[in-house]
Amino acid sequence: MQRPLPRLQPFFSIPGVIAVIDSVVAGAIAGIAALGLDLGTGWSVGLGGLAFAASLATFVFWAEREIARHTARLVVRFPAPEPREPTG
Repeated sequence: MQRPLPRLQPFFSIPGVIAVIDSVVAGAIAGIAALGLDLGTGWSVGLGGLAFAASLATFVFWAEREIARHTARLVVRFPAPEPREPTG
């Protein structure tokens, strides 16, 4: 018997890696912007972490919706064959 795939398994491949890298860049940009506004190192790190978390959460939410939408439209073209009666 085949186990069903977890809902977000397709996300945990290349799209997941790209989402983490993009979120790190977003956090770094927010941190640098906070330093540019003279908010201090603590606020810069905090805002950078918050931007990272918000960006990653947005990516996961979007990916979950896209995967669910694609799965709902998926047409199974090769169903399992029906069992045959033994001959002989």
